[in-house]
Amino acid sequence: MITMRNYNQWVLWSEKERSGKKTKVPLGKNGRATNVTNPACWKSFDQVLEEKLEHPELFDGIGFCFSENDPYLGIDLDDVKKWYGWEEIIEKLDSYTETSPSGNGYHIIVVGFIPGEINARKIGSHETGGIEMYDSERYFTVTLDPLEGREEIKKNQEGINWLFHTIDDKGLISKLMSKPYAKKLQLLWENRFTLAGYASQSEADLSFVRILSNNGAPIHQIDRIFRHTALYRTKWDEKRGNTTYGKMTLEKGTEENKTNI
Repeated sequence: MITMRNYNQWVLWSEKERSGKKTKVPLGKNGRATNVTNPACWKSFDQVLEEKLEHPELFDGIGFCFSENDPYLGIDLDDVKKWYGWEEIIEKLDSYTETSPSGNGYHIIVVGFIPGEINARKIGSHETGGIEMYDSERYFTVTLDPLEGREEIKKNQEGINWLFHTIDDKGLISKLMSKPYAKKLQLLWENRFTLAGYASQSEADLSFVRILSNNGAPIHQIDRIFRHTALYRTKWDEKRGNTTYGKMTLEKGTEENKTNI
């Protein structure tokens, strides 16, 4: 975080209720909402820390405003208790990672940019848990509470590209629908597994995971897609010792030595 402190792109924030939902609203010194895309509203790192300490009743934390003038990109892994595979994302990005203000997710800061002409990409929601990535025109709450071994911001465009590609679920599904086994996949999607040749739904679950894995999908993407199919049931998140049925199925179906689909 040392290098980010050299950029005067910081704001304060406070959690407020908007339309029945809690929102982290960026604020100016007077406690009023501020514009995170306007450089005139930004402050230095020392300023925001001082103002937060002076007025703890107004501010809950500090945040960094990403812009085209800095080399950073932020990734928000929201409510990781609701989905599987977030650990691999942290490993792949291999950069500064901290616990989010809620304590239910993680923020990753990495040097790089979002491919193409866009500045943000998002999948999922606060209700289901999701993934957001952006490199400008947005701000990021910062807790300064990094995970052990993840204290350094690193350059990792390869990791960014991987994540960008693996949150394109529509692209993957479109690719799969052009495969020779598209009909089988459609039957599995609709939970008509007996017509697809499976004796049980558990066998069908595993086969679905293997099909996606064999086409390059990591666990977080397979889990997200699976939850939108008719195969998904409460059993997916049922405990099996220290793990769950869903996580066991995902790990088994994505092993290196996969069986035929």
